[in-house]
Amino acid sequence: MNSAFYQEKVENILLVKDKEEFHHLVKVRRVKKGEIIRLIDGKGNEFISRVEEIDLRKRVLKATILEHHLKKHELPFKLTLAFSPLADGKANDYLIEKCTELGVSEFIPVLFERSVKKRFRIERWSRIAREAVKQSNRSTVPSIVDPIGFSELLKKEGFQHKFFGHLEGKPLHCETSVFGDTIIVVGPEGDLTNKEIEALLKAGFIGFRFGETVLKAETAAVALATLIIFRMGGTGKN
Repeated sequence: MNSAFYQEKVENILLVKDKEEFHHLVKVRRVKKGEIIRLIDGKGNEFISRVEEIDLRKRVLKATILEHHLKKHELPFKLTLAFSPLADGKANDYLIEKCTELGVSEFIPVLFERSVKKRFRIERWSRIAREAVKQSNRSTVPSIVDPIGFSELLKKEGFQHKFFGHLEGKPLHCETSVFGDTIIVVGPEGDLTNKEIEALLKAGFIGFRFGETVLKAETAAVALATLIIFRMGGTGKN
């Protein structure tokens, strides 16, 4: 089923007015009148809708709501990823795209001592996240906040579980599988410093390892998110 973001809701009618969304549906996906499509607002609302009208001149698609779902295909807990933006722009794109597909609900760029990238393409990452939401049938676009310093990361509260990737950490199966809002930290390409590791442990974060191999930072982010979701049994089938 084709998916898109809608821009306006009038009673039982949804309007797709954004030029890019309209073009993708009509010119790329070849959606026709009478077809059933999936329209979302990025805030958790999903509407299974029937296309009633396609105005090529005004570039507006009109659809009638058939079903409404709230936060369907979303994880039953909030999953936040704090990461060090990488020198390779494509690696950052990969990290945002794949972690969004998995169910991450918030991205926090963090400046660690060994972070090499000082410029952040928040707008680009947001576009990638939006496309990944449509592709993966999610209904909520993850937030990507402004970069913070490491000291601010340590002060983050409201999480039941706090983890970070660490070569000398515990295997994940040693930890709890109870649902709860979770933050995971992936350090920079040069790894976390000993001082940062000590500070994370002191702040209540638990370090754990993936195995005996050393992963690229973007691979570690995807692997870490996958393991957390699997361990907590979060399927997003609500």
